[in-house]
Amino acid sequence: TLSFIKELSQKPVSVKKHSIRLAYFLFSKNESLAIYDEMWKLEKNSSIRDTLFQRTHKIFEKETNSKIVDEAFRMITTFYKSFQECDRNLYSYLGSCPNVKTDYIAEYCVVAWNTLKMLEKSNITVDGHQRDLIYTATRNMEMLNEEFCANIINEYLQCLGNSKASHVDALSSFCVT
Repeated sequence: TLSFIKELSQKPVSVKKHSIRLAYFLFSKNESLAIYDEMWKLEKNSSIRDTLFQRTHKIFEKETNSKIVDEAFRMITTFYKSFQECDRNLYSYLGSCPNVKTDYIAEYCVVAWNTLKMLEKSNITVDGHQRDLIYTATRNMEMLNEEFCANIINEYLQCLGNSKASHVDALSSFCVT
């Protein structure tokens, strides 16, 4: 698979995208994830990164083998931690937590929250996604750890005087729940 990745790095975007999809069908899920992981580390093109992320997320959603699910989740969290402004098309995953398995929702919310805060510190607008994540967290309150909940409440208290914070209503709803 390493030779496959090296060869792909020299190909046009359309060929890379087809190769990513093809790997999903031809290789085992473990091999596909290994390919996606290596490609993510090297890839700067936002369209390719979108495809890599979406394929990894698809494996995470559909796979039943717990080791493969764990690896896909590890990769998703790694991808989140390396999000850049060019990954803007993927920000919606941070707020909506689409099809996240129950066993992973608490950690997913924490990683997504930390990623949104990281992006915000880089002056990237994420308010709508923060609001969506807070609503997701509110629906899954019983699974969240205390530290995460305290961070959201602290965020609410800091935003009370800031009329520009678009997620104050979501924070308020979270605190009441």
